[in-house]
Amino acid sequence: MTGCNPRYVYLNKGNLNCDNIKNEFITSQFMHSKELMIPDRILKFLSKKHKEDFTFAKNGDEYNNTDIRVYPNKRIIYTGVSDDLKFGFVFYEKGGLAISKNLILYKITKKKVFVTQFRLKKAFPTIDLLKENIKEAACF
Repeated sequence: MTGCNPRYVYLNKGNLNCDNIKNEFITSQFMHSKELMIPDRILKFLSKKHKEDFTFAKNGDEYNNTDIRVYPNKRIIYTGVSDDLKFGFVFYEKGGLAISKNLILYKITKKKVFVTQFRLKKAFPTIDLLKENIKEAACF
């Protein structure tokens, strides 16, 4: 992707590509970690799209689990990236009036970067459980 200026596409509810990227996530293999493994340019795109900060606390670190801002209001549960580094995810919890569990999926192609998010009902301790439970989740 060096020297290339891809177009960013946000996939939200009702977009057929949202289901496609979700199904690809379910069937893909990932190297996963509790460290943030997502390109900065995707976080900048999300910050601009949602008009909020996409800074993450590390897994196990303090974060803002309320609506009072002292620390980042997002904390990594775990992340993953494909072997070719073109497809990845960040599973995280977000504080506020209520704590939510969210998943960012992204896929980088030659001309486009697809990004979508899902809200989940709880944290899943393994990627296999996350994959099982995302089947019914809708993009937001």
